[in-house]
Amino acid sequence: MTRTFFIIVAVALAACKTVPENTAVVSEPESVVEETGPVAEPDEAATATALANGYKVGFLVPLSGEHGGLGRSVLDAATLALFDVGRDDIELVVADTAHGGAAAARQVVTAGVDAVIGPLLARSIDEAAGILAGPERHVFALTSGPAAAGADILVMGHTPDQQVRRLVHHAVASGNVRFALLAPRSAFGQRMAGLLRGAVAEAGGFVTAEVFHDPAGNDIDAAVETLAATPVHPGDTARAVAWLRDQEGLAAEVAIERLLGPGNQRAFDAVFLPGSSLLLQRIAAWMGHHDFLAGEVQLFGLQTLDDAALFREPLMNGAWFAVPPDAGRSTMLGRFRDTFGYDPDDAVTPAYDAMALVSAVISGPRQRQIGDWRGFGGIDGLFRFLADGRTERQLTVMRITPTGPVVEDAAPAAFAPPADPGA
Repeated sequence: MTRTFFIIVAVALAACKTVPENTAVVSEPESVVEETGPVAEPDEAATATALANGYKVGFLVPLSGEHGGLGRSVLDAATLALFDVGRDDIELVVADTAHGGAAAARQVVTAGVDAVIGPLLARSIDEAAGILAGPERHVFALTSGPAAAGADILVMGHTPDQQVRRLVHHAVASGNVRFALLAPRSAFGQRMAGLLRGAVAEAGGFVTAEVFHDPAGNDIDAAVETLAATPVHPGDTARAVAWLRDQEGLAAEVAIERLLGPGNQRAFDAVFLPGSSLLLQRIAAWMGHHDFLAGEVQLFGLQTLDDAALFREPLMNGAWFAVPPDAGRSTMLGRFRDTFGYDPDDAVTPAYDAMALVSAVISGPRQRQIGDWRGFGGIDGLFRFLADGRTERQLTVMRITPTGPVVEDAAPAAFAPPADPGA
């Protein structure tokens, strides 16, 4: 049977070789990074007394098996966050999900936890959601996949929909209204198609072409040729021009000139490329073969575009991808290395922010409604929870250049308020 074990985090970290001093923790957006002074070693007796009247937070990650290493690094990140925020009245109840998410969920619920962080893997969330969900506790899933988000399951991971939405809105603001998709012929590709359609409709544009290729890349030549041959429909052009004329600004004026000019040879202004880095190199090569020119249409994709091999592809010059702003990530990852003696995976940052957030909202004068529209500032930037449990993040749009990515559009510093902030 999987063991449940308890960790008094402050005591555990006091034994580490480095005690962090300047810490970035989840905060209100008015003060995204909070500074604290040197942290004194906690007194074990005092800590034990505090825990007797404190809070319990369940932590569900794989600690053995194939994903055990990742799970332990995620746990280390949460431990670091709990030490950084200085809470000595929170106890982590850790359960290994390697032998089943449902069993691990039952263990922490039986222990009477006040909140839950995890699970980490999508399959574990599917197994545990029905046991964990409930109005009596917040559940912060760490997945980056299509988790069972809902009013009682909040998704902390960095998901593709956050990136797609940010990129599409920036594309439309830049005058790109007609969108195309070139994606793998798979469940992932279909999901990306759905995300693109939703984001484009929300932003005011429309999708004019969807082309799918073999996931192994065996028919990329034919797929790119099909995309290149997509005919320009006068009705689509007229629709785009009409929409742009309702907008204000230079970007709309330039886009109208492009659409009405003789250079309007493509049926789309922007192409979403959600494939792997290796396939994107082949796609870029075939786009050049089929007479696409650098800058002719706006290319954008997921963080797989952040690859040095793609920076050397001429067609990728100017392509966009979206990433969290570095609101403390680099500093935190450096302290993680100093404290635990190894390089962490990028997946540890949502766990750090989740633990800091739980510490902020579980009790006391800093307690806030988790659905606060202003959001919370973490080491991965500003984020807030939507009504369906998904997370909205303020991301930075990066632009590829031959020498590496540069900032195309910085992450917004705040969220737009709802129509009725008091609602």
